Amino acid sequence: MPDHHLPFPAEEIGLRLVLLGRRWRNALDERLRHAGLTDATWRPLVHLRRLPEPPTQRELAALLGIEGPSLVPLLDSLAKAGLIERRPDEHDRRARRIHLTSKGRELASNMQREVSAAESALVSSLSREDQADCARALTLLEGALNKPAQEGRP
Repeated sequence: MPDHHLPFPAEEIGLRLVLLGRRWRNALDERLRHAGLTDATWRPLVHLRRLPEPPTQRELAALLGIEGPSLVPLLDSLAKAGLIERRPDEHDRRARRIHLTSKGRELASNMQREVSAAESALVSSLSREDQADCARALTLLEGALNKPAQEGRP
């Protein structure tokens, strides 16, 4: 039975999330274009800045939700721009850890400020209560997607 209090049918939540995500990436790409960055290039930098330790290429790929081979050309371009360095892992000679250079760290800090400003603008029309409800709902949806398949993951 449909819930008449929802602004759209509950069955459309997944589609709405996809469309909202696409629009959000486009808005950020537009905002960050002046720095010559796109969603594909600024996200790794911001992740690298937030992490306590430099990740391996495999760990970074997992954080970004992409396959390892897809990350290689992106890292190549970031390294060529002087934003990251690949260094051997001290404990596993086969692995490489991704380090921000000082130039990359500065750019990532600037990008994080831009992203934070965009996030603030995005939620500015929501009350604090609505923002908290939204954050709670997104956390629950993310948790549902992280459940193992045998537990009824969508």
